[in-house]
Amino acid sequence: MKKLLLLAGVVIVAAAITVSFVLAPPTPPPLDARHQVLADSAREGYCAGVVQLTYGKPTASLAEACRIEHPNMDGSSNLYAVVPAFCQGAIDTAWPGTPEECAGIMADNRYWPLYDGGVTDSWNEKYPYPLDRFDVAVVPDNSRTGERPNVGRPAG
Repeated sequence: MKKLLLLAGVVIVAAAITVSFVLAPPTPPPLDARHQVLADSAREGYCAGVVQLTYGKPTASLAEACRIEHPNMDGSSNLYAVVPAFCQGAIDTAWPGTPEECAGIMADNRYWPLYDGGVTDSWNEKYPYPLDRFDVAVVPDNSRTGERPNVGRPAG
């Protein structure tokens, strides 16, 4: 009986190790510096715009209800579609501007729609502005720490 249990344990451990190498781990969602999940599809961006302008203080349940109401919108990950969709959601919710004005405001202020609605402007080097990852030369964000001279330790 002990040998049978030992054999079963070895088989289970071997199967678990094999599965862990075969299956890819899930891709983590994009985050801002406050660890808030960013919108990364047109549907999520649109609902962030609707929720932000309709309710003022966004909540996860309102954004989820919006995403359920719009199943025909593209839900696949596409960072380039997020801001235009956010602007369309804001305009559909009675924001008086144009899509170009909205996109300009978002780009100039480095705002990004959140998965649960609303926008963020919180970035750091670990979680940079989402579209920066596609730039050829990413510029470090020193806005939180400022430039520091390379000063070594004092001789002592």
